[in-house]
Amino acid sequence: MSREIKAIFRNGQVRPIERLDVPEDSRLRIIIDDTNGRGGSTTKGAGADSMASIYEIAEDIGPPDLATHLDHYLYGTPKAE
Repeated sequence: MSREIKAIFRNGQVRPIERLDVPEDSRLRIIIDDTNGRGGSTTKGAGADSMASIYEIAEDIGPPDLATHLDHYLYGTPKAE
């Protein structure tokens, strides 16, 4: 079963903000989404997340046609000719 919970990192430990209904000593998989911490985007919405992803791509490899085909990179639409 998969579900999302909110947690806080304090004193070197990840602590859930809400009560977890799991048996003691259960092994859990934790995925860190640092949207409110260092390096994360604090802007809400899918567009902001997509734009942040494009920025990371452009910063690393710099598609030469990013400005021309922004919708393609942002929304996955076919490139305009």
